Amino acid sequence: MCIQGEPKNLDAYSQRAQAYKEINNVQGAKDDLDKIIELNPSDAEAYTNRGQAHLALSQPDQALSDYTSAIDLNQHP
Repeated sequence: MCIQGEPKNLDAYSQRAQAYKEINNVQGAKDDLDKIIELNPSDAEAYTNRGQAHLALSQPDQALSDYTSAIDLNQHP
C-alpha cells in the first residue's frame, strides 16, 4: 500500500499511524489519524487512537474531545 499512489486509502494511513506509534513518533501517528478522520469522520477507533496521541502530546482537552466523539459514535453508529 502506498499513500502517495492512493491518498484516500484509509488502511494505508492506519498502518502507517500504527508504525509511527511503534517507533514513538506520536506526532506522525496523530497526523495520519487526522487524515483518517477527515476521510471517514465516523471512525470511532480513529478518534480513540487520536485521543491517545493527544494524551501522549500533553493535550488533554483534545484527548477528551476525541474520546467523547468515539463514545458518541459507538452509541449512535
